[in-house]
Amino acid sequence: MKNYSGRSVVCFDIGNVLVELGPPIESWLEPSDASKFKALLHDYSIGNVGSSSFFQNLNAISRHQINEIPVENWFTEKRLVGPFAGAAKLLSKLADQKVEIYLFSNTNETHWNHVKTYLLAHDRAFLSFLMKKKKPDAEAFKHVERSIRAYGKDIIFFDDSPANIEVANRIGWNGYLAVGKNPIEGVKKILKELHRMDV
Repeated sequence: MKNYSGRSVVCFDIGNVLVELGPPIESWLEPSDASKFKALLHDYSIGNVGSSSFFQNLNAISRHQINEIPVENWFTEKRLVGPFAGAAKLLSKLADQKVEIYLFSNTNETHWNHVKTYLLAHDRAFLSFLMKKKKPDAEAFKHVERSIRAYGKDIIFFDDSPANIEVANRIGWNGYLAVGKNPIEGVKKILKELHRMDV
């Protein structure tokens, strides 16, 4: 299955595809506070609330103790474990072969600032808090298509959400579900066997 236009375009979700995630933040909260947090996080991840306001509200919801680590660190360290083994090497190898690499993630400003420290090679990142759109909204996918000027059939896409993959495939992308304790191995297998990439 080669790209029709001759372009090599690979698009990656970040969480649980390139970067291992810890338990959802709401799992650390009291059940009565979890729904408030999820609504707050949604607003933060589509850019409706800034970081200062988000952490002020998170402090109140979580009843974070002053003598503990700063709430900003807690929010990051509880959720972002680190890149999966082989993730950085895979992206570097693709970049060396002039493959266009895009990141496409439902995320927020704080987590993105931390992910940037992992130095994952990419041409451009499409992030929900900047786009004001989230997967699985089809318009978020169309935004990526328009921005990179690619047809859906040219885009190879990896995500850990079945809902996101379903939408991607419905609009014509080559979407694949990332699974396993280290999804990088499965990603490499798909790129090698189905798209004849040397990874």
